[in-house]
Amino acid sequence: MGTHIDAPGHFIENGKKITDFPLTTFISDALCIDASNTKIIDKNLVTNIPLHKNTTVLFYTGWDANLYQSNYFYDHPVISEECARHLVERGIKMIGVDFPSVDQAPYTIHKIFLSNDNFNY
Repeated sequence: MGTHIDAPGHFIENGKKITDFPLTTFISDALCIDASNTKIIDKNLVTNIPLHKNTTVLFYTGWDANLYQSNYFYDHPVISEECARHLVERGIKMIGVDFPSVDQAPYTIHKIFLSNDNFNY
């Protein structure tokens, strides 16, 4: 399927476009968190992990193995609101996931990340 980056303008009115950021914005140290077989990535998963400001957090769930299944885009894991707020408070730079979206309608998690000029992909 590939990958993508959501810029703030994707969900936030008058939000920045991807071209509004210098390329260096997308370079950072990264931390991969094993969330294998997790349906809801909640704050408990990241509470005891040292999260440094401007780090990219990657969540591995294994959902990518379902790419050709009929439920791939509809039954994927999500990040909880509490977890998203915690990551923003910690100054995380970007979020990476192995599933198609960090949430589902009404896209609260997108809005939490993107309203803080954070990115998710």
